Amino acid sequence: MVRGAYERLRARGVSNDVLDETGLRSSLDGMPLPEADRTILEAKIRLLARRMRRPQDGAEGSADPGEGSGGSPPKTPPSGVIHQASHVSGDICICMASRMPGTTQSLAGFNPPLTTPGNPRPIGVFFQVDTILGRLASGDGLRLIVEDGAPLGANQMLVGLASAVAWAKEIYSWNLCRGRLASVHQSGPNMTPSFMLLERGCDGAHTLVFTKPQLGGIWADVANFDPSLFWSVFGGRRLTFTWMVD
Repeated sequence: MVRGAYERLRARGVSNDVLDETGLRSSLDGMPLPEADRTILEAKIRLLARRMRRPQDGAEGSADPGEGSGGSPPKTPPSGVIHQASHVSGDICICMASRMPGTTQSLAGFNPPLTTPGNPRPIGVFFQVDTILGRLASGDGLRLIVEDGAPLGANQMLVGLASAVAWAKEIYSWNLCRGRLASVHQSGPNMTPSFMLLERGCDGAHTLVFTKPQLGGIWADVANFDPSLFWSVFGGRRLTFTWMVD
């Protein structure tokens, strides 16, 4: 995919000085996987890459070797579709996704204080979203209370949603292999939170996605938490979100 994009940029006159292909890998040689698993995984990556490409890239007309589909490649889905693929080798779970729903919010350096009985420690959560003008504030404001989740284990999490705003709101858990999992929903103002239990693992939640109706009442994903840090920051906790500002 990257090489194809570079070729188009060269055709438009972009200099080779700013196009560096030396770091691009064309195979998974050297990965600690059995050869049969590596071959299958490479085929899945090729299929995922072709599905991600636009029709004008010519992706629909040629099949990659090793896929064994024996027919025409699948048509390119509409723009905005999230493409996913997964492979399990022994105890190793490999997940691939073309993008995340909503704008990823960094959790780097985030160490939320714990609320204890008699010592409320609410945190303000404000989303930044990617727009054509750059990354801007979404206009949403949530209150988050983080509590010790005992008797939950480190690979479990309890997530709740309450709402102080008029429009419906929802939080759902997201798996990089499987997509959307469980959700908590509020159709209007309700300060009594609804909760869902998250489990960590290949088939469990990798992050949370915050979604709401936008222009015309069409639901849209606003934000997600960085999945690479999600469990290290929130694992074993009880999280209660209250959507305060829309």
